[in-house]
Amino acid sequence: MLLYGTAIAANLVVDSNKVMVYNLTSMSEAYSRSNLNIIPPNNLGSQSEYEFDVKYMNWIFQNDSIFVEFMKIIDSLYKGVDVFLVMSNNDWSETLVESLLKLIQQRYGVNATHIETMEDLFYAEESNFAEGYGIANLDMDMDRYTYLTNQDIASKDINSGVVS
Repeated sequence: MLLYGTAIAANLVVDSNKVMVYNLTSMSEAYSRSNLNIIPPNNLGSQSEYEFDVKYMNWIFQNDSIFVEFMKIIDSLYKGVDVFLVMSNNDWSETLVESLLKLIQQRYGVNATHIETMEDLFYAEESNFAEGYGIANLDMDMDRYTYLTNQDIASKDINSGVVS
């Protein structure tokens, strides 16, 4: 399942389920912001919602390190792990999370559920990748993700003097 909400809602889910929590925009110290770095720079600029969505998507897919961070969400879902995205309760955070969720839904066919109370979990859907386009995009992106993570491992081994 792909879930999102505030840190208070994350506490409800973490206590009741085995779930990977990624803190996107919350200032809550309970969830470290360093575990997922996909917050765009301010230079994306102020524009319409559609323009922001397009620029944000391009920023993710044109930067290898950002793409790897983004794919941590997708990889978790692919492996059957529930994911909770923690956000602040303000307009900027909601815009960012909404854009990210639209990207995931449009690219892979995975829908997210907003969680505010325990009852919201009853309406949460399992995260299934859409047949056809969702699976094709997943395969393509997982190939790139695997290549990039293997490159990163290889470069760290070379820099440390380890031959693999």
